[in-house]
Amino acid sequence: SETPPIWHIGDNLPPSALPTVYAASDVLVSASRGEAFCLPVFEAAASGKPSDATGWGGMWDILSAESAYPVACDMETVHGAGVRWKHYRADQKWARPRIDDLRRAMREAHEDAEGRNRKGMRAFATVVERLSPAVAGAGMRDALLDLVKGI
Repeated sequence: SETPPIWHIGDNLPPSALPTVYAASDVLVSASRGEAFCLPVFEAAASGKPSDATGWGGMWDILSAESAYPVACDMETVHGAGVRWKHYRADQKWARPRIDDLRRAMREAHEDAEGRNRKGMRAFATVVERLSPAVAGAGMRDALLDLVKGI
């Protein structure tokens, strides 16, 4: 079939099974409203797998179009703020991924194995270069020192 298998993984998967899931996958799809740091995207990257992910949020301070498939989005007012979503206010916005662009990114990842593998290798290199304990720890130390200086 030309349609690739799509797995939706809910809350019933033990963390110990994640490496097996990433190894068996071609790409991780994360069409969220925006993430400060999307741990599954970086777990996939550490496994050499790229992600199709909403092109807005803190993870794009680390990722790029060379290491993942950014999905176009539109900013919209948070709906359900204070009622359904207690951690949001009605004056905040979040991203709404464009479904047509998500389809495009998924199709591109499926049809271009060489490009997908290249992005996966770049995603892995990005994790090693930018998120190793030594690099991340030094960045945290510097940020905390800057914060303390400002007090």
